[in-house]
Amino acid sequence: MDIRLEAVARPPLHITMHERDNVAIVANDGGLPAGTVFPSGLTLR
Repeated sequence: MDIRLEAVARPPLHITMHERDNVAIVANDGGLPAGTVFPSGLTLR
């Protein structure tokens, strides 16, 4: 039996506590690498 697991690209997810806040919580399992850019323009450092 040949079982192959393919990585599924998942969109970057974050939780923002307040729209004027510059802090967000990354909600992707395992985190995200620095440089990830969200659709809103938020870029991880």
